[in-house]
Amino acid sequence: MRHITIGFSRPKESNLISNTIMKVQGADFSHVYMSFKSNSLERTLIYQANRSGVWFVGKERFAEHNEVVDLFVLSLTEEQYKMVLQSCVDLSGLKYGFLALTGIGIEKLLEALKIRSKNPLAQKNRYICSKLIGFLLEIVGIDVPEDLDEVTPKDLHSLLLGFKGPIKVVHGKADK
Repeated sequence: MRHITIGFSRPKESNLISNTIMKVQGADFSHVYMSFKSNSLERTLIYQANRSGVWFVGKERFAEHNEVVDLFVLSLTEEQYKMVLQSCVDLSGLKYGFLALTGIGIEKLLEALKIRSKNPLAQKNRYICSKLIGFLLEIVGIDVPEDLDEVTPKDLHSLLLGFKGPIKVVHGKADK
């Protein structure tokens, strides 16, 4: 068995976008990412989509700017692990979905007004953190019930909290 970790975080320095995401979600995190241990590099790598795009960063560099709020460790077969890492490499370098993020905000505003809408600004081949991690979860067989263009970090957190399925998911609060 191999392991990946799905983490939920917020920036150490307050910013408008993250604060808005937390407020709209009603959560104490604004970001979701995946991490895994690279034995050959002797490093833990973070894979994420943020304003810089889709990319890898070392755990230490990530920790300089982010506070981890919650963690879920997923046990995967070798084949699942390989498929996830191949997808990570294939998607690296894609641009961030700024318009898609705005579209989720519009969708949530319309929802508050009792108007059901799909993300009006969804973008193909552009990722926000929750779309990226939702895509990776689906690769290993975890069904994300929301449209990936509309899924939020809180949606993924709730999904993993209640997950019952063939993949072992271990929940562990991050050390504060």
